[in-house]
Amino acid sequence: MPGNLNEGDCTLTMTDARREDSGQYIFRFEESPTSRIKYNYENSLISVNITDLTRMPEISIPEKIISGQEVTLTCSFPVDCPGTILIFQWSRSDQDGIWKNSSTVTFTLCQNNHNISVTCKVILPAVMASTKRTINLDVYSPPTTIITREINDCGNVDSKIIAGIVAGNVIILILISLGIFCFVKRYMEKKLLGNGRNKREETEPTYQDLKGQNDIYSIINTQ
Repeated sequence: MPGNLNEGDCTLTMTDARREDSGQYIFRFEESPTSRIKYNYENSLISVNITDLTRMPEISIPEKIISGQEVTLTCSFPVDCPGTILIFQWSRSDQDGIWKNSSTVTFTLCQNNHNISVTCKVILPAVMASTKRTINLDVYSPPTTIITREINDCGNVDSKIIAGIVAGNVIILILISLGIFCFVKRYMEKKLLGNGRNKREETEPTYQDLKGQNDIYSIINTQ
């Protein structure tokens, strides 16, 4: 009784109330265990009805859940009595049994986990009661400009690996271009060299030509 009897305050506080605590209550005053001053306020009966928990846990979630990125969910349950022991249990629609035993969970979802349902159950062992809340999570595909830091279950690739693949492809393209350039250059050089030889062969006189010209020159001189 936190009330001050000298001031007429007879307030009674019940902690960890249970359903079996439901019933009628009567205020009885005793000055002391040995005193003869005792009185029952039978005309001022109080009825107390203990019902099941109607309050549900609150689950805080991010504004947007991106596939391949970590997400943190926090479950809370307000209590009126300080020191009340709470037990938190998490479950998922894609897993059997209890998933986590904590008020906060951090995990990663993939695109195939879209619309997954997650349940937070709060148990109050002092009163043998429990309450729970279930939510559905929408999982969105990551923007094309976002590159994750590691390879995870969602198949996202490390940025270093992507950079290595891109660099390797660029080097391969450069080598192919250089090879094509060298091949074309050598082909053109061989072609030009062949044309030069043909021209020389066409313009330079043969032995028979020179001999014939010399014979003609000799005949002209003798005349």
